[in-house]
Amino acid sequence: MRSHIAFLICLVLLLSLAVASQASAQQQEPEKKKARKVWTNDDFPLRPAPAAKKEEAQKPEEARPLAELFAELDKAREERRLSQETLAAFQKELEDLREKRFRARNDYDRNFLDEALEAAEAQIAKVEAELKELDAKIAELEKQTKGRKRPQPPKQESKTPPSPPS
Repeated sequence: MRSHIAFLICLVLLLSLAVASQASAQQQEPEKKKARKVWTNDDFPLRPAPAAKKEEAQKPEEARPLAELFAELDKAREERRLSQETLAAFQKELEDLREKRFRARNDYDRNFLDEALEAAEAQIAKVEAELKELDAKIAELEKQTKGRKRPQPPKQESKTPPSPPS
């Protein structure tokens, strides 16, 4: 019986030491303080620089020449047209592969055509993503050029060779 009491006393002492060490560990950790911003005179200028006023007043669409915006818009529209043609070709190829897959007579051909179908679907997904990006770009450029007239291209001198003497 004495051994049981001694065991219980040891157990109680160990538990109390464990609780005491946890409490002391919690008290020893310093509290984390938030970093404070140190304000200087640079943060509060008396008056803004004149160049800063001009940049703020200038709109982003005015930062680029109008001719450049229209040229970029034309280029994006041409890229979209080409991507749509590419998409149509890939879709036709996909349909042809599906037809060949349907008519395949052995597992080897079916497996090969399954891989080709996956590759064609990946190409179509890539082109569709490019089309979405181009549509967003075109919409942004159309928004920037809305209500504005396309500038006239600069006149180029005709470079016709002089007629030979007769």
